[in-house]
Amino acid sequence: MSEYTREQRNLWARAYYKKNREKIRAMKRTPKLRAYGAAWVREARRNKPEHYRASNRNRVRLIRASWVAANGPCKKCGSSKSLEVDHINPKTKDPKIKPHHGDRIWCWSEARRAKELKKCQVLCFICHRVKTNEERGWKLHGEIRYQLGCRCKECIMVHKRKLRKQKRDKLKHGKKHSSTISKKCSSTNSGR
Repeated sequence: MSEYTREQRNLWARAYYKKNREKIRAMKRTPKLRAYGAAWVREARRNKPEHYRASNRNRVRLIRASWVAANGPCKKCGSSKSLEVDHINPKTKDPKIKPHHGDRIWCWSEARRAKELKKCQVLCFICHRVKTNEERGWKLHGEIRYQLGCRCKECIMVHKRKLRKQKRDKLKHGKKHSSTISKKCSSTNSGR
């Protein structure tokens, strides 16, 4: 235990800092001390990883929210709900962006992130899905859209086709099943 009280040590530290302020500030600017500081942060992250993960998530959330707010509502419909970042031309996308890992762009350096976001626009969830489906050549109407409530001619026709196919398959499998049972029964009865 120290022979000085906490208040005495604090007074001594303040007095020392006032006397040597410039020297201490110069030391803080040296690379050696910065390296020591980085090592301390790495060690602290190892000891409290959940705290640093949470703070990093919050930082990423703030960066993304500020960019989305600055670039306005959906470019197609004007909606301000469920906004997403979309590459205007997917072929210009940085090859280091992996599918389903687009959120990592917010952890990049500011210059690299700005360069990539110049190729992007803000779209709402629905407009983004429609644009992506068109780019990939996927049909927008069909059975899934029918289930979501679309009753256009194309969706109705696809749904009817599906029902007919299910009915045919059911009849086909039903006949096979009954014929195999009758064959088994006749073969066991003939063996008696």
